[in-house]
Formats: sequence, C-alpha cells, structure tokens
Amino acid sequence: MTGPDAPFLRTLCSLRWLAVAGQAATILVATWVLGLPLPQLPLWSGVAVLAVFNLYTQLRPEPADTAPLTAFGHILVDVIILTWMVSWSGGIANPFGSLFLILIALAAFALPLRWALAVASACLLGYAASGLFGQPLPAGYFNALDLNRWGVIATFLLSAAVVLIFSTRLAIALRERELELSALRERFARNEGIVALATHAASVAHELNTPLATMTLLADDVAERSEEPEVREDMETLRELLVQCRERVLALAAPASNDRPGRAHSTAQQVLE
Repeated sequence: MTGPDAPFLRTLCSLRWLAVAGQAATILVATWVLGLPLPQLPLWSGVAVLAVFNLYTQLRPEPADTAPLTAFGHILVDVIILTWMVSWSGGIANPFGSLFLILIALAAFALPLRWALAVASACLLGYAASGLFGQPLPAGYFNALDLNRWGVIATFLLSAAVVLIFSTRLAIALRERELELSALRERFARNEGIVALATHAASVAHELNTPLATMTLLADDVAERSEEPEVREDMETLRELLVQCRERVLALAAPASNDRPGRAHSTAQQVLE
C-alpha cells in the first residue's frame, strides 16, 4: 500500500477535536486561573480555524483510499495552527511546543518515509518560527519556573494520551486489515480451484466429444447393416445412450465457450438444472 487509508484521517480528526478542546481549556486556565494576559483574539482565532477545518474534513465525502499528499496536507494544517498558537503564547518558552514531536510521531507511524521526513521538516520550521517570532510569555500569578513545571507535566500527560489512543487505533486497523487480506486470500485460492476444475472439465469434455461422435456413427452404421431385429434394437439403445452422453458432454463444455461470438449465455434456470 503506497498511502494511508481513510481510518488514519478519521483518527486525525478525533485527535484534532481533542486538540481544539485542549487549546480552548488551556487558554481559559491560563487567563482566568494563572492570570496570564495572553492575546485573546489571535489564540481564539487559531482555535476557531482548527475547529472549522476539522468540521469540513468530517462533513466532506470520505475517500476509499487516501494519497499520502492528502494526509500530509492535513498534518501540515496542524503544524501551522500549532506554530501560530505557540508563537502567541511564549514561543519556545511554552512547554506545549514539544507537541510538535507528536505530529512527527503520527507521520512516522502512518506515512511513507519521504512524507514523514517532510512532516518532520515542517515541524522543525514551525518550531524555529515560533522561537524566532514568538511573543514572550507575560507574567501571571505564578513564577515562570512553576508555570514551566506544570506545563511540562500537562504536555507529558497529553502526549501519553495521544500516543496511546493513536497506537491503539492503529493496532486495531492493522488487525482488521490482516483479517480482510486473509479472507481475500482464501477466497482467491477457492476461486482459483473452481476455475481450474471448470477448465479441466471443459477440456475433458471437448476431448470426449470426438470419440462419442465416432461411436454414434459406428452404431448407426452397424444398425443399418445388420438384419437381425435384436441387434438393431441394441444399436438403437446404444445410439440413444451415446446421444445422451454427447449432450451431457456438450453441456459441460458450454461454459468454456460462452464468450465466443454468436453463442448465447446460459440462464440461471439452466445453471440450476
């Protein structure tokens, strides 16, 4: 398989809703509990854009097979929003900046190597941009060391939850895919056996048709030359049996010749008979 399948995007959608809820809760806690005068408009705008994008992703028709470029585009949106949020809330001083590693881990789990490297490069650029252009974290009710300590703890718990959820879903998806592939292999092997048996039967039927036709002609010839009634009756009986055998053989060989021009296809009733 060259790309991730639709369940990966569904998992990303679920994790993105978790990110939306976590970002909103973090803004409220940082503002009302920790007393940090954070810029509200840029932060809430980032949360709103992420929620709208995730809603659009869930409402659009789901593709049967997803190209790696599509999955990369989804993760790139997450990288941009995370860069925006971290830049407006302390830059690299914000302990939530380590969430870039979660995006790299998700890409490494589900994407081909070159796309995983592309996601890693995007995360490095986002982390560097948040460090260069990020706004310093303003003072609040607690000192910077305590805030960083609690932020590291929250980031660790969040990262553990995300990795656990994603790895569990990935393992379930892999098991379902293995079961599906196993069923397809069994069905393919069974169909191969049926096709081989039908081909062999048709071949044998074609080979038997010629000697049966010859035997029918010989029976007719013997019946015409013989003057004894008993021999004629026996030859007539033999001819009828040979005709029945030829009809059965032709019926057996008919499926192999259905694709020939001018030959009618068998009906369901004929197949049942």
